[in-house]
Amino acid sequence: MVTPFQRRPTPLSLAAVLVLAGLASVAQAGVTVRSGHAGHWFVPERSGEGWVLEMLDARTAWLYWFTYDEQGGQRWMTATGQVVDGPDGQAIEFPQLVATRGARFGAGFDPADVIREDVGSARLVFVDCEHGRFSYDAFGQQQTFPVLRLARVLGTRCEAPHGYTGRDEGVFSGTSGSFYDPAHNGEGFAVHWTSADLAILTWYSYDSEGNPYWMLGTGQRDSEGIIRFDDLHATRGARFGAAFEDDDVERFAWGHVEFNADCLGGSAAYESVLPDFGSGGFSLARLTGLFETACMWHPTVRALTDLHDLSLQVLPAAIEALPANSFQVQRVTVDAEGGLWASTPVDGAQRVIHLAPGAGSWMLVGELRQLLSHRVWVADADIFATGSLDGTHLPLPMRRRAGAQARGRQPPPVFRRIQSLPA
Repeated sequence: MVTPFQRRPTPLSLAAVLVLAGLASVAQAGVTVRSGHAGHWFVPERSGEGWVLEMLDARTAWLYWFTYDEQGGQRWMTATGQVVDGPDGQAIEFPQLVATRGARFGAGFDPADVIREDVGSARLVFVDCEHGRFSYDAFGQQQTFPVLRLARVLGTRCEAPHGYTGRDEGVFSGTSGSFYDPAHNGEGFAVHWTSADLAILTWYSYDSEGNPYWMLGTGQRDSEGIIRFDDLHATRGARFGAAFEDDDVERFAWGHVEFNADCLGGSAAYESVLPDFGSGGFSLARLTGLFETACMWHPTVRALTDLHDLSLQVLPAAIEALPANSFQVQRVTVDAEGGLWASTPVDGAQRVIHLAPGAGSWMLVGELRQLLSHRVWVADADIFATGSLDGTHLPLPMRRRAGAQARGRQPPPVFRRIQSLPA
């Protein structure tokens, strides 16, 4: 069973969306909407329906609401929201809740059959990162619920970026979001990583009669990079709005989905245990990405030469090393005039060295012979080195002597210590 204090949901608890206990009292004050408010939300007394919120940027949101109709069948709605400022903080307003119906599941799906209907509006305001209030006006009903977070999205945060420990980031954080098959425009998937090894899938589709249908499950990425959702569930039985009773919700196994996608798209394959759904697959495109999450790497990133016009200069092959010293350079900085700056061990200390444009030998730079410099930076007429001095580890900004030029025909600049700051 899930409790309000359980930060990391288990696959069983998320798939079943079991009842939470002990909802904290919700105050009336609002807060600033942040990327960390994205995720899964629900009402403990209404276990079996819920909301998936995606923050697309600092002012725009995308909402899924998976619930039921008045006869106990499934219903799902989507909405685009805007963050608005108010006297009690920020809120997200969704002026159009859109319900869809009409298309058939599987190979018989035709995007032209999808009927989209504006059914109402909604508003979401947060008290903190774990609690909020959801209000709606739809299908002839008006209600307000105190909502509780069920799951976070990896890589997002509610806290300020400085002065507070940030949320975990993972190599898959940037793949959280929504995907769809362009040939099946009108249905789609929402995949959100709640931890480095647990993803939540909600699939918004239709049954064989054209009624809205949704499935929910959790999965993990295998050694081949495929996210396997082995225990997808569907529901039925509850009623929309004021007639909802969580005891009416019937959960049953639907099947499994294999999801193979990155930040740009991918594919999905499914196999249902229900004969009306069978098996099949999708070619996926990315629909939404979440605010403050990013893909760390993608194999199709273009080469540097495709992004910039580069002009390369071949340096002389015969560059003399410093006399009587072993020449070891790990990092080299190039200044605006083409000169090279680096550091290397000299007489037991790390010294700054300079290779002027066209020169055939490196030159020692600086009066601080005990400088143990690990990094060198060049900014206009200033040069900065960091390291240790007099046995104390300090950042050591250094500056060129007035009037000195970094050109091969004049002596290299001399450093002087201008400031030492505690590490």
